[in-house]
Amino acid sequence: ASQLWNYPSLLRSLLLSFTITSVLVLAIVKGSAYVFAANGWTTPEYADLSEFLLRNYNLVILHLCITGALMWFAEWWLHRKRPVVKAPVRITATQAGLVGLFQTCAAIFHGISRSGSTMSAAVLSGLDRSTAARYSFLLSFPIFLAAALYEFLKVSQLQSLETLAWTPMLLGTVVSGIVGYLCIAVFIRFVGRYSLRGFSLYCW
Repeated sequence: ASQLWNYPSLLRSLLLSFTITSVLVLAIVKGSAYVFAANGWTTPEYADLSEFLLRNYNLVILHLCITGALMWFAEWWLHRKRPVVKAPVRITATQAGLVGLFQTCAAIFHGISRSGSTMSAAVLSGLDRSTAARYSFLLSFPIFLAAALYEFLKVSQLQSLETLAWTPMLLGTVVSGIVGYLCIAVFIRFVGRYSLRGFSLYCW
């Protein structure tokens, strides 16, 4: 169903969602790092809010439960509104902005699923499950590339690049990319036909 997209509108929406997430995440991470350093809260385990939340396993558990509740609510909303998405599909600025905000929460609050939260945001904004899943999948490309680049820059400051195990890293990237693509292809078909509540139970 890729030919059903309005591509100029899709690219603008992806850019808007990506920009909102990137700006907010950088602001939160850098801002919290400054606050942590100023108050002496920095430790070897964490230096900003995102890393602190990742180290607090009880909060990660709570965030998984929130993800499950969010998808359950999105499924209820879907049956209540029964959206009709016409071809070619157009993602509005409001829908793209809402997805970007939910994706920001997933990036900071570890345990909140990126795909689960963005799909839920898309459904709550008026899209059907299949369209929401496709948009979430397309949005993952720039986000994961940006996250990988950010982590690479962090690692490059800690040690010499020559010491990195390049072959296993590249092999792992290629294999995970191929497997991820195949899983997503099956996942989109599944989500288009079945409820999100199964994923809610999985998170819980």
